[in-house]
Amino acid sequence: MHTNEGIDSLRFNGGRLDGRFIRTKGNKQIIEGFYKMGVEDSIWTLRDSISNDKVVQTFVNGETIDIKRYSDNKLTYSKTVNTRSDTIVNIYIQLSILILCLASICFILYGNKRKNISEHFKLKLFWKLLLCFVVPLIVWLFYTGIMLLLMNYSKDIFETLATGIFIFITVFPLMFIIIFWIKLSKEIDIFLYVLVMALAFSIYSTWTTLEALLK
Repeated sequence: MHTNEGIDSLRFNGGRLDGRFIRTKGNKQIIEGFYKMGVEDSIWTLRDSISNDKVVQTFVNGETIDIKRYSDNKLTYSKTVNTRSDTIVNIYIQLSILILCLASICFILYGNKRKNISEHFKLKLFWKLLLCFVVPLIVWLFYTGIMLLLMNYSKDIFETLATGIFIFITVFPLMFIIIFWIKLSKEIDIFLYVLVMALAFSIYSTWTTLEALLK
């Protein structure tokens, strides 16, 4: 079959590509791979039409699991890629770790509250108000750090700004409730509340990612 990209040698099975696929351009084989009922399978080799550079990709049921680049038959790049199912399992593990950490910190906060039920950490009004404004920023920084640690967190400037605004409008009133109504039992509680909220946002973000993958 002649195309703009070259001459394709392929097979069909019931209207779907099935079997070996070869693309030739200028008497040079530039693509060689296999289809299995319409999806890429096994090893695919993509060669540069001019140089001796090539890319070797390994597919399983249409998903790339391994990429290697060669220049003059010398390996220059290698990367293993998680499949969709691998990614889902990893996210479940990450969610479990995040939830366990969140529960542990909540337990510590509860313990601090019970031990100091009649006493509270004293702060002047200025510092209380300052905390309400500053803590959202610290929560955002912790949240970003957690997401960078767990997964490839790469959002553009608009998504980052939207996330920051969402965290601020959520954390700001929560800090008012915590500082003026629930009240702090110890100095460490400020740090623990920051962790709790950062973990809660991380769990929400991770769960939305999982839902998108499960669709």
